[in-house]
Amino acid sequence: MLRLVQVLQDIRYSLWFIPTLTVATAIGLAVLAVELDTRIGEDVLARWPRLFGASADGARALLQMVAGAMITVAGLTFSITVLVLSMAASQYTPRVIRNFMGSRPTQIVLGIFVGIFCYCLVVLRAVRGSGEAFIPSVAVTLAMLLAVLGVAVLVYFIHHMATSIQVSTIVSRVAAEAVEMVDATYGNHMHSTGDNRDDRGPELPAARWFELNSKHTGYLRSFDAGALAQYAAKHEMVVRMERKMGDFLIDGGLLATLTREPDERMVRELNSFFNAGHYRTVEQDPVVGIQQLVDIALRALSPGVNDTTTALLCIDYLSSIFVRMTPLQVVPGHCWRDGILRVVRRGDDFNEIVGNAVAQISHSGKGNLVVFLHLLTALDAVAQRARGPRRKFLVAQIACLASDGSRHLDNADQIATLEQRGRAVLARLPLVTSEVSLKERSQ
Repeated sequence: MLRLVQVLQDIRYSLWFIPTLTVATAIGLAVLAVELDTRIGEDVLARWPRLFGASADGARALLQMVAGAMITVAGLTFSITVLVLSMAASQYTPRVIRNFMGSRPTQIVLGIFVGIFCYCLVVLRAVRGSGEAFIPSVAVTLAMLLAVLGVAVLVYFIHHMATSIQVSTIVSRVAAEAVEMVDATYGNHMHSTGDNRDDRGPELPAARWFELNSKHTGYLRSFDAGALAQYAAKHEMVVRMERKMGDFLIDGGLLATLTREPDERMVRELNSFFNAGHYRTVEQDPVVGIQQLVDIALRALSPGVNDTTTALLCIDYLSSIFVRMTPLQVVPGHCWRDGILRVVRRGDDFNEIVGNAVAQISHSGKGNLVVFLHLLTALDAVAQRARGPRRKFLVAQIACLASDGSRHLDNADQIATLEQRGRAVLARLPLVTSEVSLKERSQ
């Protein structure tokens, strides 16, 4: 089942599956249209001679023209798609290619063009002009209507590509997907006390732990927690994961620890509950979406690009994701069977996620006052929703940004502006700011 789910996810982001279905549908439609022509009497079609009165040569010419035009446009569409993928990888980050490949409009448009081409080929084969003449007038007329549809789809595709290549569209889609995965992964683990404390995990049994080595090489993309818990209950053991989603697995490296020593068969069966791939995916790993936004911001702040506006856009959407994560336990839920703990999962740390994103962007934005001011505003929005240790961590991040940014600014007015903004942000937070002050951080 786990392998099937992963295959379905890969198909979802492929450029061949929907076009294949469209081609099969178009071939079936062509067969049905030709069959319909054989069952409709010629006297019925003769009532509309201007619509169904094409000769055999005229029908062939029309079908050949439509087929040639559609295959040419299909080639052009594939070329534009590849060009856009290459441009997105070089200008933003290679990790957004998967988002473009998963675009439903692009997949459907490619399928329509290839499908119309195949439809015309099938109908063209049925046209006979000598001997027992047969002209599938309904099918030919339908080919003409499909050609008009192809023109409309081409115009839409150009508009879609022009829109999708805009950085605001890319960033908003990446952020929306990340928020969706945050809700799906952490949404059932709200903090009952309201103080935003990370889950430290349940108390583990006092037992000897045995290593479970991985049979995979690649990034941990998914695992079947329910099946793993059921298997652990069957063998009366506890499985403690030593790798979290997105970690790189090495064949023979440590994957988990068990409360009983596994034999070779058990190692093989336990590994079947895990799936690794060549790259990380956002499914079960929302940090991928966050890292994509950080990568786009870093590319925008690089000396070769120097696009501060794009970096600020990424910071805004990152703040929206962090605000969404603030009331949630970032550590996923552990698995019990019959009231007994069976699977102890490893998750991401909220402070680590936020700290890594801020550290990378602030490092690339050294000397850029606007970037530091925007980071302070973003952390302020997140800290307003945080409580307890998370708020204290965010306050420390704000103080650190203000002090570190001042050391990398040459203009005295900019330094004063940054420090003033930092003090204003700290003053708005209902926390004793003497615990983490700008003066202490600067020392």
